[in-house]
Amino acid sequence: MRDVCYAAPVKTLHLMTTLALLGSGGAGAVGLELSAASPLTLRAAVTDLRLGNVTAGFGVSNRAADAHVTFGVDLPAVGGVSSRTDAAFAFGQGYRLGTAVNAALGPVALGVTLSGWTVGAARVEPLVAWAEAPVDLRARGWALDANARYRVNRDVILNVSGSVGGQPNVAAFGEWRRGDLSYRLGGRAGAGVLGVTGGVTWRASDTVTLAADALIGPGTDERGLSGSLSVADVLGEGSSVRLYGVYEPWRYVSLPARYGAEVTVPTPNGEVSVDARGGSGGLGVRGTVRFNVGRE
Repeated sequence: MRDVCYAAPVKTLHLMTTLALLGSGGAGAVGLELSAASPLTLRAAVTDLRLGNVTAGFGVSNRAADAHVTFGVDLPAVGGVSSRTDAAFAFGQGYRLGTAVNAALGPVALGVTLSGWTVGAARVEPLVAWAEAPVDLRARGWALDANARYRVNRDVILNVSGSVGGQPNVAAFGEWRRGDLSYRLGGRAGAGVLGVTGGVTWRASDTVTLAADALIGPGTDERGLSGSLSVADVLGEGSSVRLYGVYEPWRYVSLPARYGAEVTVPTPNGEVSVDARGGSGGLGVRGTVRFNVGRE
């Protein structure tokens, strides 16, 4: 079984290439992705298969088979509604299912995500454990996440978000924008956490963005710190480099310490990316090559 699983991306590469060529008959290009990662993960995928307002993609690795479907509708002069459904089936271990719906109506933006699983996220994709955004790593369970944003005016935005299912908590903060700087102030409360939050983002130029956030609470573990640096076009036009680090000792369904570096460089017919991630529990590296098949 192990040999069959490891060979899956290679054996399906010809089939995926054929499907990509068939799918490229439309107006947009279809993406063909090949990636290799440590802990050992070999994956081949086809993305950007379009049919009207629907976009789909699928992939196969030595760990799992996965697929996603997105749907979007624009509402002229008002906003729009979009959804994405993801499914992954880990060979001989279980499944992961999730659906996210987002809507923008004038100054209001809403989002809801419902997910359930019988296999841990790191079993399907090991590097996801050290992603910048926290990922629920329980072996099985469900989660419901929701967020709302209200733009008071051009410079002031109010945000509320919450989660139930794993480590229930709710966060609320206001954001004020002044020139190249954005300031955030609010709070978070829930299972294992209670504290005041604050942060700042500095857009140093059109290509450089630096952000930092902190949480301070009364308990020993009720604290947190995160930061990120994003630089565009540093390795040529269209390239990007992003560094991030997160320390949140109050989290118990996600890894408390996470950091990473992501580099993407365009090629004549696609792009190449490398990302390294680590933190609590280990370290991982992944390289990905993407080819655009067909005309834009």
